[in-house]
Amino acid sequence: MDDDDPEVAVRTFISRVASAGCTTFIVHARKAFLKGLNPKQNRSVPPLNYDLVYAIKRENPHLQIIINGGITYAVCLDRIEYVMEADHCKRQCSIVNMLMVL
Repeated sequence: MDDDDPEVAVRTFISRVASAGCTTFIVHARKAFLKGLNPKQNRSVPPLNYDLVYAIKRENPHLQIIINGGITYAVCLDRIEYVMEADHCKRQCSIVNMLMVL
């Protein structure tokens, strides 16, 4: 798993599970490592790859794709494709279906 290419592994996983009937996926935007990093490090050390999650949604518009990983209230708006209204903290996703916010 540590040596898997996320571009291939995530797409293969989603394809196989979707063919079994699953329509909702929460996709973490970081590659997780089983060796060398503890769970806390896995949430901060591997780089975020939002573009992969966006591509998966574009390739699978019939699936509900929820993005997870590194998104906080203070995230820089030009790094992720969504709109935030400060007063109500409303999020409208322009590509994925939902965001998981820390």
